[in-house]
Amino acid sequence: MMFLLRSEDGNLLASEISQRLGISKPTVSMLISKLESDGLITISQNRNDSRAKKLGLTEKAAALLNNVIPLYNKKILDITGALTTEDKVNILDLLSKIKFPDTEKKIEVFHAEL
Repeated sequence: MMFLLRSEDGNLLASEISQRLGISKPTVSMLISKLESDGLITISQNRNDSRAKKLGLTEKAAALLNNVIPLYNKKILDITGALTTEDKVNILDLLSKIKFPDTEKKIEVFHAEL
């Protein structure tokens, strides 16, 4: 969820996160509560809908992600080191075809450097 908020400049509604990640709204609500209590996200009211909450990352979360992302990228490179660029493209193509059960929603593939 924090990666998603970072990629969208922390300008997402809880319902959008639920849809984008393919997880239930109660699960998103639970994650939001935990991240807020840990000081990693901010919650503000949506101007257009008082029931909707807009989420953003705190400076603490941004610093955490700045430390974690290079380690994550290195791990991905280590895992995929034996694959050719063509192999990686094929994997991303296959992943993008997977649909969630009981829905037409497909997995969103976050493209990184190949």
